[in-house]
Amino acid sequence: MPAISKIRFTNVVYEDGNKRYNDELFHFDGHNGAILLENGGGKTVFIQSAIQAILPHEELAGRKIKETLSLENGPAHIAIEWILSERPRRYVVTCISLFLTATGMDSYRYVYDYPVLDPDAIDRIPFVKESAGHLRAADRGEIHDYYHQMTVKRMNAKLPATMKDYKKILENDYHIIASEWERIAKINSSEGGVESFFDECKTTSQLFDRLLIPTVEDAMGGYEQGEFANNFEMHRDSFKKYKELKEKIEENKKILVELDQYVLRYAAMDTKQMAYAAAQAETKAYWLLVNDQKNEENGKLSQWHQQMAACDEQFQGLARKKESLHIAKEKQEQSVLETKLRLVEEDVEFKEKLVRSAKENYYSLRLADYKQQWSSAEERMNYVQRELERFGNTQEEDALREAWIHNGGQIRSIYSKMEQEWQTEEEKLIQELSAHQSRMNLEETILNELSSELEALNKQLIEHRSIVQAREKDKDELRAHVLTNPAVESMEGSMSEWMQRVQKLDEGHVQLVQKNKALASSKEESASQLEGVSESLKIAYVERASAEHKLEAFKKEHQSILDQIASYRPSWGRISSVYEKMSSIEERLKEDIEKLQLEKEAYLLKERLAFRYIDDYSSQSTFFADVYVAGLVDKWRNQFTLLETGIHYLQSLHVIEQAMTHPLWSVTLITTEAEVELVTSKLRQYAEDMQFPIQVISSQEAANLANRDTPVAVNDSAWVEPQHWRDNVENAEFVSWKQAISLKGEEVRTARKEKESELQRSSDLQASFGRFLLEYPLEVVHEMERQVALQRESVRELEAQEDTIKKSIRQVDQEIQQINFVIDEQKVEMVQLQQWIEKGQKYAELGLEIVTLNGAIDQLVEQSDDQQNKLVTRQRSMEQAKLQNESLKSRMIHLRTEKASLRSQDLYIELGDVQPIEANHSLDWLKTERKDLHLKLNRISQGRQQLEAELSHCRASRSTLEREMSKLRLEQADLNLNETLAFSVMGEEQMSQLLSELKEHESRLTRDKEELVRVEKRFDELTTRIKLLIEQYGNTHKDERPQTFTESLSVVDVQVQSEDTRLHQQKSALQQQYTQIQAQLSKIGEVVDYLNQYKIMHRFENPLIQAAFITQEQKAEFPYDRMKWVRKSVTVLTNLTKELEAEESSVKKAKLHFIDFCRKQIKDVKMRDMAEQGVENKDNYLDLTQFQQKMHSRIERVNHVAEETMRTHNQQLEQYIIHVHSHLKLIASELRDIPNKTRVRVEDQWRHIYSFQIPEWDELEAKEHLRKHLEWILAELDRGHYRDDSGQEVKSTVRKEIEKWLDTKQLLQIVLQDHPMRVSCRKVTNENNVTKASFSWEQSNNWSGGEKWSKNMTLFLGLLNYVAEKRQHIQANMKRHRTVILDNPFGKASSDHVLSPVFFIAEQLGFQIIALTAHAEGKFLKDYFPVVFSCRLRQAANGNKLVMTKEKEINQAYFRDHAPFSLERLGDVKQMELFV
Repeated sequence: MPAISKIRFTNVVYEDGNKRYNDELFHFDGHNGAILLENGGGKTVFIQSAIQAILPHEELAGRKIKETLSLENGPAHIAIEWILSERPRRYVVTCISLFLTATGMDSYRYVYDYPVLDPDAIDRIPFVKESAGHLRAADRGEIHDYYHQMTVKRMNAKLPATMKDYKKILENDYHIIASEWERIAKINSSEGGVESFFDECKTTSQLFDRLLIPTVEDAMGGYEQGEFANNFEMHRDSFKKYKELKEKIEENKKILVELDQYVLRYAAMDTKQMAYAAAQAETKAYWLLVNDQKNEENGKLSQWHQQMAACDEQFQGLARKKESLHIAKEKQEQSVLETKLRLVEEDVEFKEKLVRSAKENYYSLRLADYKQQWSSAEERMNYVQRELERFGNTQEEDALREAWIHNGGQIRSIYSKMEQEWQTEEEKLIQELSAHQSRMNLEETILNELSSELEALNKQLIEHRSIVQAREKDKDELRAHVLTNPAVESMEGSMSEWMQRVQKLDEGHVQLVQKNKALASSKEESASQLEGVSESLKIAYVERASAEHKLEAFKKEHQSILDQIASYRPSWGRISSVYEKMSSIEERLKEDIEKLQLEKEAYLLKERLAFRYIDDYSSQSTFFADVYVAGLVDKWRNQFTLLETGIHYLQSLHVIEQAMTHPLWSVTLITTEAEVELVTSKLRQYAEDMQFPIQVISSQEAANLANRDTPVAVNDSAWVEPQHWRDNVENAEFVSWKQAISLKGEEVRTARKEKESELQRSSDLQASFGRFLLEYPLEVVHEMERQVALQRESVRELEAQEDTIKKSIRQVDQEIQQINFVIDEQKVEMVQLQQWIEKGQKYAELGLEIVTLNGAIDQLVEQSDDQQNKLVTRQRSMEQAKLQNESLKSRMIHLRTEKASLRSQDLYIELGDVQPIEANHSLDWLKTERKDLHLKLNRISQGRQQLEAELSHCRASRSTLEREMSKLRLEQADLNLNETLAFSVMGEEQMSQLLSELKEHESRLTRDKEELVRVEKRFDELTTRIKLLIEQYGNTHKDERPQTFTESLSVVDVQVQSEDTRLHQQKSALQQQYTQIQAQLSKIGEVVDYLNQYKIMHRFENPLIQAAFITQEQKAEFPYDRMKWVRKSVTVLTNLTKELEAEESSVKKAKLHFIDFCRKQIKDVKMRDMAEQGVENKDNYLDLTQFQQKMHSRIERVNHVAEETMRTHNQQLEQYIIHVHSHLKLIASELRDIPNKTRVRVEDQWRHIYSFQIPEWDELEAKEHLRKHLEWILAELDRGHYRDDSGQEVKSTVRKEIEKWLDTKQLLQIVLQDHPMRVSCRKVTNENNVTKASFSWEQSNNWSGGEKWSKNMTLFLGLLNYVAEKRQHIQANMKRHRTVILDNPFGKASSDHVLSPVFFIAEQLGFQIIALTAHAEGKFLKDYFPVVFSCRLRQAANGNKLVMTKEKEINQAYFRDHAPFSLERLGDVKQMELFV
């Protein structure tokens, strides 16, 4: 880990915003530094804030950073600059900007490494911005933009997205290790945290358990706390299932035995069940047959209801038709009346025209008469007036004669003109009469033709209706011949049913023929299959026997090896299969052989040692340690003045007790002082053969040693000699010792031979076991068992297949027989249906012919009606033509009468020969004039008075006539009077005739009008009645409209009457049919009721039961005496029921026994449920045997899996033990390595401050201890201590206990078997020396407060060093390459002899110490902290807040002597005066 160069705080606000760091930079340049802060000034805040740059959002003393800092007014920016390398100098800055969000607190993390004088160094990061002449902290957006721009601009600038990535970058790239700083944070949880850190480690065991072992585990890569507990829980089921699986295998075998016994019992019941099932099938067949007949009758009844409903509906339809027919008749009558009304209206209109024409002619003649009279009066008046004017003048006779002739000529002219007009009119009337006569002749011809056609149509109608009646009779005969109940059934419906039935029978026939062919083919194929299956079955029998023979051979070998391992280890006698503990057996045999080999070698060594002593010392009478030297002494004794062994010397002085004070008498030779060198020199010549170092002393020195009461120490170290060196000083003891070692040697030899025998036995067993596993590996055994099961299953399947094929062939034969019966029946039915269909088709043809004829009749009726209407129309036209002809004849008569009347007048006769002269005056004028002329010629004259009177009369007449004409015009203003009509001579007769005609026409018009009123009244009444009938029809029939008829209503009426008769007959027939159906249902109901009594008892209504086959003869006989057949079948069924109940009772007891066995002796819930459910749910022998085979196969598979699982579990257990043991070995190794992290170099030698004594252990014994411990855990957990009242395991408690039992410290105690681990530590003096004396951990905790702090700090720094080196390889390329920040770490340690060792050790370990303290005084600050910052809170400008300010003091002398470049970088040459 690099050292800290600078720490920068910007906008770090705390204590509710009352205290703050605006923008402060603390420069250490990698050296120790002290920050002086008064109590309450924020030392903990400083440390927690600084740690944020390494551990974002880290808590300190349980306080979160967002609770420590006030971030409401802006983000807090914290940065630390680290020194990565000294030459060249390179830095890395780690920054964090903390800010608040809507959901809490967040931060930006920034890392950037750079060289010296980099423009983006820590002091150049824009944590502050200038705004309006003032500096302010950069907000989160601004600083994020800067960080982002740096990542774009500099490739070595990083902005990690997550805190995990941030820590990973710091650790992997810059060796700033998070776990190390987590410990630093922990130790700074309180002031003087080092003491509290070690307060819980008073004893050695507490130190190991609470500090050292957890530290080692945390530092180990790939290990997680609670790993063993997790693995144990993961494999716990595997660990404890071994016994369960073994029990499961035994249970499974018992299940098969019990199941086989149950199946045998069930087989006997199955025979009875088959007989009962056959009786059931027969009874069900009758039950189905009678129910089919019941359903058939119910179907008939249902059809009867439908037919009755249809009949009722037809009655309703007929009622609607009757009502509609009534309405149609009324409408027809209305139509006739409407036609009559139209004709009457035409007659009235025609008569009105005649009346009007007569009136117009009559009044025109009267008007003409008035006009003529007026004209006559006017001319007479003019004539009289002329005469009055001429009165008094006389005319000559000639003139009178001339006037008379002239007058006659004019009258003749008028008469000629009138005759000419009459002639023209007569010719015209003759033409009109001729035209009218032609028309009348034509009308008469048409009338005759229409009458002939109408007669022909009526004749055709009669013929067609006769044919229809004949065809209807033919249809009735066909219905009566074909239909069973013609009154009820319809030919059309039956025809449809016959056609469908024929089609269905045809299709069914094809299907049955195809099915017969398929069945025949299937039978042939089944026969072929049966032959093949029989051959396969023979082969399967042979293969099954072979497989069973191989399996039996394996079982013998297996039992043999089981006997061997059981005799080898009695505890293995409970093993039912070697495979369940195969790994344990192999591992145990391997371990036993290794152990026995080691024990054998140990016994050999002991034997060699024991017999070596015998071989060496058996010939000695006085003990001397080195036998070879003792022999030399015996040889050399005569060559020296004095030469004897130390023991012999003590014996000679009788001071053998002195051997206890000096341990080397047994290897000491005594000679004279002068001969010491000579003896020594001679011994050196034989040094190669010497066994022990030999001490040669003079007799004088021997006397001095013999007279001493205290042991002799050599080089401050006491000698420890073998015990027999002391015990064999006396000869008697020496002899006894030799006898003892001889006996011990024999014992050792015997033990060695026994070990060899055990070793041979183990080796032989291992070899036999290995050969057995090689020959019969579990996979092979499983395969053998699988093959046996497969062969047995194959035989069973083939046997079942053979039975199935035989049964299939029997079923096919039965089906073919049934199909043939059905085919024969269908053929007979097809013939009958074909005959019916032919008659039905003839019936349909007759129906079509009738329909065609009815259509023709309708057309004929329609044509007849048209002809009748035409005839009536022509008759009326003929009548009108006659009237018009009579009118013309009357006019002709009047014209001729008038003409004859004129010619008979005297004046006409008189003027017959007169030459006509064009008249200037009217006839009346001329007649008056002629009369006057006649009088004048006869000389008869009138007086003036007479003329005047006549003039006055003329004038009055003219006035009267004018009034009459006006009156006439007014009265007859609606008539078109002929103003130009001239009044003829016969005018009066014409007027009289016209008046007579007018009266006649008016009389006829009156009669026609009366008829019109009567017809209109009848028409209106009929219209109202029709409307009322239609409304009543709509109300009655749900707003339906009345039916309309295209046929003649008379035909419809006949049809309605026929339909009414037919429906009444049908209803009567339906009533009879209902009586018959009810009678049949009553008889069938008795049979059904009888069967229903036994339906529940015998369950023959079960759809799973297949009905027996009933022959056609039986079906034919059954309806005649249903009850006899049913009673017979039920009696057989009842007798079989009793027999079956007895068998079922036996099977039920067997089932209860089996279930009771399962519930009491089978612990496997799934297997127990499967066995119970299989037995309970399998209700037929086939399913039960299949279940039996499946259980055999399943249990064999389960046993295979169980054996394999047991082997796997055993392997897992062994692997788990190996894993745990390896971990414990690694822990012990790492614990032994920790003291190396506290060693310091003193006087060119490495000296350890701490020493850990971790006992060694035997690996085999350790694994055995672990195995027993795991077994104990499993047994303990199986007890009821860890279950609640409901029997459920309390997982939290179990987990807690497992973690405790499998904790590393607990496991270490298990393998160490209570051999203690020890810790010893040495003091470091203020001269930086390490004492030789070591002290236990408990003793060190009784040192003074400062010494205890010193040794605790040393261990703490060593542990930091250990953790860091485990996490990352440390390259110590700088003097200080580690950093620790401490909150008031000194506590009781203030004296130099206490602090100096700590800082000495820290320097040796490469630590930079940054301490926060309130101690402003003390020599130790000057001695150990060359950089000191004095921090004080001052009032801000507003006076409400406190701002942190600092003053830096550096020890210039230190830097000048040790780090002059740092002095330049620190930029301060002022001599530190704080401590002067």
